[in-house]
Amino acid sequence: KLTETIDSFFSFENKSEVAVEANPNSLKSEHLLFFRDWRVTRISIGVQSFDDAELHQLGRLHTAAQAYEAISASLASGFSVNADFMFGLPSQTFANWGRTLHQAAYSGIHHVSLYQLSIEPGTPWESLSEDDLSDGYAPYRWAQWYMPRKGYNQYEISNFAKPGHESRHNMNYWSEKDYLGIGPGASGYIKGWRYKNVSGMAGYTKMLNE
Repeated sequence: KLTETIDSFFSFENKSEVAVEANPNSLKSEHLLFFRDWRVTRISIGVQSFDDAELHQLGRLHTAAQAYEAISASLASGFSVNADFMFGLPSQTFANWGRTLHQAAYSGIHHVSLYQLSIEPGTPWESLSEDDLSDGYAPYRWAQWYMPRKGYNQYEISNFAKPGHESRHNMNYWSEKDYLGIGPGASGYIKGWRYKNVSGMAGYTKMLNE
């Protein structure tokens, strides 16, 4: 129903990049088949770490093995594959971070996005102070040194890609070009006007009805 709605309101240029996000614990073969049969070209997988202890600490519902399986299945299905990873975690060692990036490169993914943990209100992490977090400078700078040596060029602050696999929507944001945000909590940028939709399905539906 969603894809039929999208097709009825939007036209797609030839060779459009169509990306979806996925979690390793819920990505199934039937999703990959459906994505491929429609028009999806890119899958971004929320891996975060290849260390099971770190995944548990983050409250993730998948294991490192499940992350590998999701990456392998997506690559085998012919998609351009990105994976997200997180540094600056409490108790994260430099060695663990190095192993995660080594395993990321070894997995054969085309693109990696690296994010430092930030403390947000209303999350399980909000009781932590900045002093509880590991310093993000060293792991980030090491990634800048290591990833190009594995064939991933840094083209944006958080993103590294093999040639030809740069994320076009990331490049669009970086270049301050227009994008349309649809749905609760979505952000958009149209002709210099930046907006953010109301969060929560109830409030969003109420505003649509009005």
